[in-house]
Amino acid sequence: MLSVCIPVYNFDVTKLVNNILQQAEVANIDIEILIGDDSSTNKFNNKSLDDGFRVRYIYNKKNLGRSKNRNQLAEKAKYNYLIFIDCDAKIKSKNFLSFYIASIVKKQRVVCGGTAYTKKSQDKNHTLHWKYGTKVEAKSIEERKKTPNKSFSSFNFLIEKELFLSIKFNENLTKYGHEDTLFGYELKKRNITIIQIDNPLIHTGIEENRVFIEKSLIGIDNLIYIIKNIENSKELISDITLLKFYKSLEKKKILPFLKVFYPLLFPISKYILINITQNITLFNFLKILYFVKKNL
Repeated sequence: MLSVCIPVYNFDVTKLVNNILQQAEVANIDIEILIGDDSSTNKFNNKSLDDGFRVRYIYNKKNLGRSKNRNQLAEKAKYNYLIFIDCDAKIKSKNFLSFYIASIVKKQRVVCGGTAYTKKSQDKNHTLHWKYGTKVEAKSIEERKKTPNKSFSSFNFLIEKELFLSIKFNENLTKYGHEDTLFGYELKKRNITIIQIDNPLIHTGIEENRVFIEKSLIGIDNLIYIIKNIENSKELISDITLLKFYKSLEKKKILPFLKVFYPLLFPISKYILINITQNITLFNFLKILYFVKKNL
């Protein structure tokens, strides 16, 4: 009935896989779990989870990237519905699988369960990612329902296999970030409304401040690629907060000023975010500076 796809890179998914298997057994659901290890450099015990029946461990000798790894899992899945779960997710509800099964019964084609975070940050060195996650990514079900396609996230979602394979994640996006933004846009172009339900997973893979900043800037590189290479992307651009803010600064003719002072403003802002205060407004300003530098 259901194929659970878990793309993995340098993460132990033993507890996640065992929790899913337990839920499937209690609910009497036929599932398979596919673990797509994208050439991890750290050795975990994930391979031992392969039982030749319910769990399949697929190791990529060469790193495929986030998009291609997910696409490969979908292609290898044997059931008609797929659940994609990021490897750094933690099951929150004992009814996680049952909620998605209810969506299948209703013949809902794409369903997002949502993202949750712990109530407290690990420590100051991880505060920026935690703050951004809790304030930006962990949207309430009411908020997600207002703009269902804009709120698509690849962290935790269910989709018809046939529909997924007709779109796939864009494999030209080999770096971190915005592959789910583009996927959600492709769904919208096909007039497919994403169903948002209250079935979140807890995001446990909180990055250090410095690492989170670097990955976020790589995501902006992906965003620039989308703008320059995806046809008819104007509607997509209008849905992205960063780009809307960029356009407002452009109208006010502030962008040349930001580029001139980039060598001073960028390193100072980055230093403050890493070492002093993890302010989301300053973080957004840092991203705008980077975007301006890349585009002017």
